[in-house]
Amino acid sequence: MRKLRKARTRSEKNRSDSLIAAELLERRYAFTATPLLDQFTSAAMEAVARGELTSERWIVHKLGNNEFSSEGSCQRLTNFGGNAGWHADPIGTSFFRLQTSGIDSSHVVDWARNNHEHFLIEPDLPIQVQKTPNDPSLWRLYGLNNYGQSGGTTDADLDAPEAWDITTGSRDVVIGVIDSGVDINHPDLAANIWVNPGETPNNGIDDDGNGFIDDVNGWDFHDNDNTPNDGNGHGTHVAGTIGAVGNNNSGIAGVNWEVSILPLRFLGDDGSGWTSDAVAAVNYATMLKRDFGINVAATNNSWGGGGYSRTLDRAIESANDQGIMFVAAAGNQGSNNDTNPSYPTNYDAPNVISVAALNRNDNLASFSNYGTTTVDVGAPGVSIYSTLPGNSYGSFSGTSMAAPHVTGIVGLLNAAKPGISITEVTNAILGTVDTVQSLQGKTVSGGRVNAAAALTSILGESPTIDPLNDLIMDSDQTKTVPVLANDADGDVRLEFSLSVFSGKTAPATVSLTGSTLTITASNDRSGLFTIEVTARDTDSNTATESFQVEVLNELESNGSVILGEDVADKLYANEFSIHDPIGKHISTSHYDGWQTLAVETIDGVNTILWEYT
Repeated sequence: MRKLRKARTRSEKNRSDSLIAAELLERRYAFTATPLLDQFTSAAMEAVARGELTSERWIVHKLGNNEFSSEGSCQRLTNFGGNAGWHADPIGTSFFRLQTSGIDSSHVVDWARNNHEHFLIEPDLPIQVQKTPNDPSLWRLYGLNNYGQSGGTTDADLDAPEAWDITTGSRDVVIGVIDSGVDINHPDLAANIWVNPGETPNNGIDDDGNGFIDDVNGWDFHDNDNTPNDGNGHGTHVAGTIGAVGNNNSGIAGVNWEVSILPLRFLGDDGSGWTSDAVAAVNYATMLKRDFGINVAATNNSWGGGGYSRTLDRAIESANDQGIMFVAAAGNQGSNNDTNPSYPTNYDAPNVISVAALNRNDNLASFSNYGTTTVDVGAPGVSIYSTLPGNSYGSFSGTSMAAPHVTGIVGLLNAAKPGISITEVTNAILGTVDTVQSLQGKTVSGGRVNAAAALTSILGESPTIDPLNDLIMDSDQTKTVPVLANDADGDVRLEFSLSVFSGKTAPATVSLTGSTLTITASNDRSGLFTIEVTARDTDSNTATESFQVEVLNELESNGSVILGEDVADKLYANEFSIHDPIGKHISTSHYDGWQTLAVETIDGVNTILWEYT
């Protein structure tokens, strides 16, 4: 299913890149008017130029491959203000934070106009955690498995148990939690916290050379240190839904029993932060994957506010280029995002999935934002029970709680199919929803996410093989066996293997042409062996069927044979007697007609003489 958001054309994107936006941080909503000053300004810049708005914090993005290095760019930004209070520092590749303490904002406007070919600049806007309504909380994880508990509707859930039959996740998959931090020592999270493989803890050295010292478990962009712990609780709650350790006889289980949670703190203990820190957090996750091969599959973004930020938009697009999903909470204003944009959920990069909140009865939560072209799916988000700092648990409500359910599914998809693309993930999630009446005309997909269905869609159904019957063959006989295999998802490839008793050789040759086995019995050996046929589809799903083949090698005249030399496994005879090497009689036939003489060791003697008629 394709997302229905309006995509920008290449010419529009190029034109957008040439615009320079300068917006005041006090403005906590998105400006949607057409720029009025000139081609380099936005509606916010008009207010700045009139002296109605001011700012001392800005985000700068170096455009294209100009001649300025990162260090040179910082120096150029700083030198512009001389000793008058301009200071710049990098927050990612080609991204900078600019502070202009005590400087009139009009100087920034002038600088932006004069340098629009090299730099994009805009205000560093404040961001708030998504506020949640004070709804009653329950401990049961109805979002994962709703069986009608506490007045819920049966199956109004993610079908998590069915998904866990396919995969419970993998610690090879990394999920960034861009939030208020994570309690990395919580007993239900500690085993699933990401550990930087290139960093030695607490040695004060940037061992992996990524620009961050001792970033063993992520980074705190709010306080600019290596301890991304949570003093608010919001981020820890989000992390528990994504990946609380499962099957550990403690607390709860996340959507992923096993995963690597990457804490990226940019919100303070009061739940507020800055756009520049959000940009830095997104860029950090992108850097880990692009430069160090860390398998970052997604970031969860349960926050909003500050209006449209072109630099954050560009950072999200850079994450998209590295195959990192950006899952965002739709917002808690109960409004239509189609007409009242909410960010970051309204960014239209291909990797963005916007999530509305449902209650335990599949009703759209009264607080949840919606939008037929801007909000993609719904997920449980009312009274969601999860981890909290200090070895505790509790229930929160909000689209902040809905989003991590979807992020968790992204983790499962990456565990089940390593290397899965942004398009495959989006199609799997949006294309397999359970239709929900309350989301009809409210979201792109019109449904609630289904983890099991999403997994099945990327792996496909396993092929089938019709049962194969056992065969008995005479020496030198050739038989063909048709193998009827089917696969609902596409082509199927057949392969086979033989198994015989240890040390023995199969008394026949077997070949496979197309879907037909050809079996040719030996003219000098008898015995029993097994043929196993495997059908494998394009998604590597398999089905197997096996059957036994018994070859009868009949001797035409009376005589004697030596067990292990003249015959193998079994001998068929009309009448027989068995003697040991010194002539001692052991056994004779018990009845008329062909009889099977089984291979045995008698009295510890391996060489037995079989006389037959």
